[in-house]
Amino acid sequence: MRERLALIFLVSLRLAIGWHFLFEGLEKRRSVNLEESVLIGKPWSGELGQPWTSESYFREGAGPLAKIVRSRIGDTDDLLIARLTPRPLSSNGGASLSRPGDRMPELLDNEWDDYLNRLIAHHALDVLQQERAKTILQWEKDQFVPWLTETPGTVGWLLSGQWTDFERKPFKRTTLTESYDVQISVSDRVEEYRRKVEELRALQGPSDAIGKDVEKGKRPAVRAEVMALRSELQGLLEERNGQMKKMLIDNVVSKESIRIRGPVPQPPKPSIIRWIDLGTRWGLLVIGGCLLLGFLSRTMSFAGAMFLLMTLLTHPSLPWLPEPPNAEGHYFFVNKNMIEMLALFMLAFIPSGRWFGIDGLIHALNPWRKEQPEHPE
Repeated sequence: MRERLALIFLVSLRLAIGWHFLFEGLEKRRSVNLEESVLIGKPWSGELGQPWTSESYFREGAGPLAKIVRSRIGDTDDLLIARLTPRPLSSNGGASLSRPGDRMPELLDNEWDDYLNRLIAHHALDVLQQERAKTILQWEKDQFVPWLTETPGTVGWLLSGQWTDFERKPFKRTTLTESYDVQISVSDRVEEYRRKVEELRALQGPSDAIGKDVEKGKRPAVRAEVMALRSELQGLLEERNGQMKKMLIDNVVSKESIRIRGPVPQPPKPSIIRWIDLGTRWGLLVIGGCLLLGFLSRTMSFAGAMFLLMTLLTHPSLPWLPEPPNAEGHYFFVNKNMIEMLALFMLAFIPSGRWFGIDGLIHALNPWRKEQPEHPE
C-alpha cells in the first residue's frame, strides 16, 4: 500500500510541475501574440499586461549567467547614463557656435534617428514629409540638450525656451532627517546617479563573492537610492521621447495612415535576448506538455531541472544579493526554483512516465524491451 501511495504522489508531483511549466509557457506565448497584434494596429487591452521578455530579468540579475548576458546587451545603469550624457565641448570651444543638438548624447541621437527611419518606412512618407520630419527632429534635438544641461532659473535656461516647461518640478534630496527641493540641471542629477551607481558597485565587490556582508546596513540603502534615481531619470527620458514622437506624428503623419498602419513598430531586441525568449517560451511549452503526457518523462525532467538551474545562475537566492523582479517572499539560500529543480532531478531518475503516461504505452508495445529479472524469494 505504501509503495502504491508513493507512486501516486510521484506521478502527481510530475503532473503538477508539468502543469506549472505548460501554463507559464502559454502565458508568455500569449503576451507575445499580444505584442504582435499591437504592431499590426489591433487594439491592446490593458488588462492583458505588457509583453513578456527575459531582458529585465538578466539586466537585474546578480548571478554569473546574468553577467554574461549583460555583457552582450549592456548594463541598465550604464545605458541610461550614456543616454543622458551630452557630447563634450570641443577643446577649442568651437562647439559653442554650433547648434545645441550637436551635443546630443550619441546613444540617444542614434535611437532618435532610428525611430525616424522606422517612422518613414512604416508610414511610407513622401519626400516632403521626410524633409519636414527631419527638420522637426533636429528642432527636438536642439531643445533636448538645453533641457539636459541648463539649470532652471538661469539665463541660459530662459534663453533656450525651457521656461515653457511648466510641469518641470525641482529635484528632491533626502537626508536622514529631512527632504528638500534643489534647482539643478538634469545633467547634475545624472552625475549624482553615476556616483551612487559607482558606490553600489564598490559595495558589491569581493566581499560578496566570499559571502561576507561587511556593509550589510549600508548596501540596501544605497541600492534603494540607485533604484529611485534610475526610476526618476527613466521617467524624465521617456517623457521627452514621448514628446518627440508625438511632435513627429502630429505634424507629419496623417490620421488615415495611423488608422490603417497603426503604431510604429518597436526596435528589435538584442539577438541574444530574442533567442533566449524564443527558447524559454517553447522550452516551457514542450517540457510542460511532455511531463503532463508522461512522454520522455525522465529526459524532460532533466531538461526542466537544467532550465531552473539557469534561473538560479541568473538570480541566486543568496541573502546578500538583491531579489529578482516579481519575487514572492524572501529567501535564505533556498527558493522555490531550487525546490522544484531538486524535485525534477529526482524525477529524472524515476520512470514515472511508465507508471502513468505515454512512456508506459511505448514500453508495453516495444518488442525489444528487456524483461525484468525475477527477484529471488
